[in-house]
Amino acid sequence: MPTQTNDPGNEFLKAFCFRAEWCITQALAEIGLSIEPQVLLVCTAPGDGLNSRLSGFTKDGQVPKDQMQQIAEIAAEIVNGDDERTITHSDPQLNSTRTKLEFQLVRAGAIARGIEESQLQKGVSFFASARAPAHGHDVHTCVGVKTAALDLFPALEGPVIDRLYVGRSLQHEVIDECLRRADRSFLFWDPNSGDNPLGPAESVVRSAASQLADGFTRRVAGQASDLFPKMEAITSRTYERSGATGRLAISNSDRSTSTREVRFRHPVPIEEDRTIRKLLELTDGETAVLTSQLDDASWGLHAYGIGSCDPAQEVIDITVRGHADWELAIDETAFMRVTHGHAKLPTLATAPGQFADTATQTFDCADSSRLWSIVDTAVASRHGMTIVVTDQPEAEAERLSGQAIVIEPQLMPPAEIVRLGRVDGAVLLGPDGKCHAFGIILDGMATDNSRSDEQRSRGSRYNSAVRYQTTTTHNSLLVVISDDGMVNLIAEPNIGKE
Repeated sequence: MPTQTNDPGNEFLKAFCFRAEWCITQALAEIGLSIEPQVLLVCTAPGDGLNSRLSGFTKDGQVPKDQMQQIAEIAAEIVNGDDERTITHSDPQLNSTRTKLEFQLVRAGAIARGIEESQLQKGVSFFASARAPAHGHDVHTCVGVKTAALDLFPALEGPVIDRLYVGRSLQHEVIDECLRRADRSFLFWDPNSGDNPLGPAESVVRSAASQLADGFTRRVAGQASDLFPKMEAITSRTYERSGATGRLAISNSDRSTSTREVRFRHPVPIEEDRTIRKLLELTDGETAVLTSQLDDASWGLHAYGIGSCDPAQEVIDITVRGHADWELAIDETAFMRVTHGHAKLPTLATAPGQFADTATQTFDCADSSRLWSIVDTAVASRHGMTIVVTDQPEAEAERLSGQAIVIEPQLMPPAEIVRLGRVDGAVLLGPDGKCHAFGIILDGMATDNSRSDEQRSRGSRYNSAVRYQTTTTHNSLLVVISDDGMVNLIAEPNIGKE
């Protein structure tokens, strides 16, 4: 592998880094994560060890040798301390192959951790590919992503269970798919061709989403089952000219938290999409098509009944929201939403820090922690509602009493406040979190066309909140929560209206 920055080979490495960064950026944007990743190629001698002769390249050129030496030393300590490589096989040749493959993954993980611990880039999480053999060296494509951006979206702990890769999240799967493609394309990509070395972003995301669905199915039911294309087939079917809606729960029958109301004498394979589509008609928010890997060792998932299934780490909850529109969740946490075959991350709710900043700027004194817990509970309930927080709650409750249900002001558990939000109208709170009224029909004049906040493409809940906030004479913060978990904050901090 070339080591001098003026070697023509280095131009290839720089070009590969540049194009790979662009490809990964596009793939992450495709799922709704707009960030700029960093690509670092780490070149090392093949074998079972790491040494200080690691070399690194970015799109800007070669990484200084002292930095790579530091990474090598950290990574070597990690590899030498690893005692988990215990895969064995009776066939010596196969055993040797497995051992080498396992070491490559251990070394890749050690290099990624070495980059992080070396503080080459602060606040960045790194991921490394298995390897691409080139000119007597092993090349690991490493991708760095800002940790804060990565952690905004949910991820499960541990991508490997019982030595089986089961994945963590859609964003991690997209990165892993890009790394796999980088290894495959490294030797064959021509920088002068203009081709994308990792392939189209849509293809990357589809592969990643399929991997995630299969990994999660393996995680909870013990076996993958090509879940992604099967859910596409089920949800794309109509029934009596109506689009699909309903719920399907996948679990391990030995650890199931389900309560069967109807048990099928002959379980239905999930491949029978027409029948499964009909069964969805029998479900609602409390009832699901119960699905599992059967005890008789039949391959694949089978629907074995209709019943209730409590959220749990051992249950995949698939909510079908409409025609070719479904969401995959575990333990009430959504991991991806698929619409007409396009997978995206769940709608990002407002972060606690952002909410606290807005509340602090809007009110002189606010219990932002209590208010946020109410918002967070409302998002988890998957039931849209509007929350009005005003610095004059008693006066507003009295003014709007003709179109609201006014109660004695009191602090209530977040779940109870969310319960009040199930009826039409908004819930009225003070900055301290006390509830004063619910079922409020918000007033306010329609804003003029120059007002960008009001949008004809949005529903009445959102636009009513904008109109109220625009015309109110009090400091106010309105929180509009949609059924799919989107959170909009509508505020004009410290307006001080008279």
